[in-house]
Amino acid sequence: MADNRERLLRVRDILLTTDEDHPITSQQILAELDSVGVACDRKAVLRDIEALTDYGMDILPCTDNKKGFFLAGRDFEDWELKVLIDAVHSANFLTEKQTAALTKKLARQASRSSAETLSAVPQSPSPVKIGRGETSAVIDRILKAIRRKKKVHFLYTYTGGDLATKYRHSMQTEPVSPYALIWQHDKYYLIGNWSGASPFSYYRLDRIHGLELSDEDAVPLESLLPDGEAGLRTYIDENICATSGKRVRIMLEGSEDMTDTVLDAFGDNAEIRWDGKNIRCTVKTNENKGLYRWLMQYAESLKIVSPKHIQEGVKERLRAALAVYEGEHEYYRNEPPAEEEKP
Repeated sequence: MADNRERLLRVRDILLTTDEDHPITSQQILAELDSVGVACDRKAVLRDIEALTDYGMDILPCTDNKKGFFLAGRDFEDWELKVLIDAVHSANFLTEKQTAALTKKLARQASRSSAETLSAVPQSPSPVKIGRGETSAVIDRILKAIRRKKKVHFLYTYTGGDLATKYRHSMQTEPVSPYALIWQHDKYYLIGNWSGASPFSYYRLDRIHGLELSDEDAVPLESLLPDGEAGLRTYIDENICATSGKRVRIMLEGSEDMTDTVLDAFGDNAEIRWDGKNIRCTVKTNENKGLYRWLMQYAESLKIVSPKHIQEGVKERLRAALAVYEGEHEYYRNEPPAEEEKP
């Protein structure tokens, strides 16, 4: 025999499956309770609905009282759940199993009918899933380290030409001070300060192995940036590529049809002027291999006006690319491979 507390919880769970288009009557609630061995009368159900309403659940009666009740308000609207589910499917650092589990949890936040619709509507195409299953533990430990202001140490991996996983050991012997986790370009990154890095480095979570908290205190963020967290947010916003580097101010010139391309990359950080024929853009970002790759994509449509060394850097890469295809040059190397040790 169920007590009143169990009955109240079961009535709540039943109401969570409803919505405006799929209400439920007190008699139907009684039938569902009876199916799980909870016996009561209609007055008890109505009292439970009143108690849940007083507690804060947005339970409303239908205009036609014969149709019963429904839950009118939820933490997430259907469109919000759709966006979150698509984000989960787009996250290639999650395994297929983690993706399915998170999708199921999110769908449970909707009514039964909406959950069925969310499951039936095709999700965003899933990229190749490269997560190793360790991601959830790594995220938990990083958040704990940030909260406790402790450094973390880990092995950082890369894939060799033989497709074998190889390791860089510097982060194992020299712990990293963690400050943020960000999602850029369908990848999750840890932003931290490593000995010798100035001021931040980016580490892809799917390449982090065996992360553990250190007993060593993290370097205070304020000692790297005078305005602390606000400065870090600006640093992230102005960096289009998840790679550290020296801050630079770049002026670009191009045709009008490149306006959206610049805004997609830099957003409000781009200052754009239109002279009636071409655009002139000023952006602040980090100078790194990712920036040069972005500039190379649009080399025929966006000209670098300044600074001179960025302009020369792109020219050098363009000459190297041409030489490769003419058989006169080795492949351009953005950086030499790091020395490796076996873990």
